Amino acid sequence: MHAPQSAQGAFIPVGNAFDAFAALSRILGAAESDVFLVDPYMDESALTEFAGSVPESVPLRLLTDQATVKPSLAPAVLRWQTQYSNRPLEARLAPPKTLNDRAIFIDGAQAWTVTQSFKDLAKRSPAEIVRADDTAALKIAAYEAIWATAAVVA
Repeated sequence: MHAPQSAQGAFIPVGNAFDAFAALSRILGAAESDVFLVDPYMDESALTEFAGSVPESVPLRLLTDQATVKPSLAPAVLRWQTQYSNRPLEARLAPPKTLNDRAIFIDGAQAWTVTQSFKDLAKRSPAEIVRADDTAALKIAAYEAIWATAAVVA
């Protein structure tokens, strides 16, 4: 409650695509050592719309569900890795139905919950991005464990 309003999260009305972009950009741009995005329905928009907000040398990790990942993600990851050697990126597939949440983890310390997939953020209904301070350590540990056993997107 004592954090600045910009660090507490955001409510994004339906149709406010720029507000969604701005809110995620503030969060991602604050990273110093690691950005870890979790979304079972991830597609290329994680890269085309949001990854540019991650500071240049900060590794970006994407975790999605093997059963629900969109086919556009793998080619986008490959093209990103080919073009941006100074912008580390790795994407992995969790076993089917392992993921339900959408989350952002910054520097292994901050956890954010996102109410919609990144690709759909505030497109058809309002969305919210909420900082999860009380459960951050638990969430980070749980998703790091899934990451450790997930298959690398080729």
